[in-house]
Amino acid sequence: MPLIAGRQGTAPRVPTTTTTTTLIRTACTGPAEPPLCGGTCPAGEQCGVDYDFTPYTNSCGCFPNGVTPCGSSDYRQCGGACFGNEVCQAFHLGPDSRGDIRTCACVDPAQSCTTSPANTCTPGPCPPGAACSSILQNGTESCDCRTP
Repeated sequence: MPLIAGRQGTAPRVPTTTTTTTLIRTACTGPAEPPLCGGTCPAGEQCGVDYDFTPYTNSCGCFPNGVTPCGSSDYRQCGGACFGNEVCQAFHLGPDSRGDIRTCACVDPAQSCTTSPANTCTPGPCPPGAACSSILQNGTESCDCRTP
């Protein structure tokens, strides 16, 4: 903007609007087993991977057409959709006796990625760029947010 009477102009403020949609968990019908999830859904929806750690679910659910389910999103970005109020989180399990697993799954945003009193991993969200990481050593599991 031009200078007017010795003052710098500023760009006008444009209001922004954010819209969120809460997805309701609906199972696919027909043969629908992860990771393929080939079942059918109502019109306007597609069958996709419903990978959830709170509570643990590895199944297929109906997502809006064009939406990437969290369970099918690319690890480390993990930007897919989740049902309810859950958020998509990167997970790194291992390397240990279970293998070296890197995946995306939905978690309750009110939880914390931490080791529980029972020495198991409590899955939860981490800061951007970090994965909820779990390592099993001598029968004890430790869990925290780490950069993958």
